[in-house]
Order: sequence, then structure tokens, then C-alpha cells
Amino acid sequence: MKLWNADRGFGFLACDDGSNDVFCHIRQVEGGYEALDRGDGVEFEVAPGRDGRLAATKVRLIDGR
Repeated sequence: MKLWNADRGFGFLACDDGSNDVFCHIRQVEGGYEALDRGDGVEFEVAPGRDGRLAATKVRLIDGR
């Protein structure tokens, strides 16, 4: 997790391969989390978002809490 805005329920994920950051909405986070924290490790899939840019789907927390 690179950046998270808890008030708005979205943030951006940094990709391990150094490619562009990926948008993430809280609805895509599995496990009932209401927010993520900067530095949380996550796994996710990438798909086209509503605006045509890439967005994270099936986001799973892999470390942290």
C-alpha cells in the first residue's frame, strides 16, 4: 500500500515490478477491512477500471495486522 485516504475509501498500490501505481477502492479489499495503512503488504489482480485506467481487484492483505 503506497497511499490511502480513509475518509474517501481509496488509495494507490505500488507494483513490485516498478510499473505505474494502481488505483484501489475499499470495495475491492477482501476480508471486511474498512481501510488499509501505508506499507501494508497486499496481493491483487489488475483490471481496467471504470475510467479505462488500471485498477486493483481482489485485494488481499498479506502482512501487517
